[in-house]
Amino acid sequence: MNELDDVEAMQIPQEISIFLESCLVEKGFDTLPEETKQQMIDDLAGRLNKWLLTATFSKLSEVDQVAFGELMDKGSADQNTVEQFFRSRLPDIDRIYTEAMLEFKRVYVGK
Repeated sequence: MNELDDVEAMQIPQEISIFLESCLVEKGFDTLPEETKQQMIDDLAGRLNKWLLTATFSKLSEVDQVAFGELMDKGSADQNTVEQFFRSRLPDIDRIYTEAMLEFKRVYVGK
């Protein structure tokens, strides 16, 4: 089981939706019909979630990576549990998220 796939179906927070919409605008997709734009945001949210999880997971120690895998194997980890896990082990999590999101945007927009 790939523990990074288990949390991809989470609710999209408003600030993430706004961020993804800005990615679409910078990519030149600002005139899409609302339904199409929402579908693209939903798709990008899944990609961003995997991007953030991968970036964050890679910053964990080997011991914490094993602990995260065990947490995910239990099957009861919701978005808050995952967030709490990362915050308890990575004091600079906000910086990690910011850098990963900026890199995601750079790659997606192509600038």
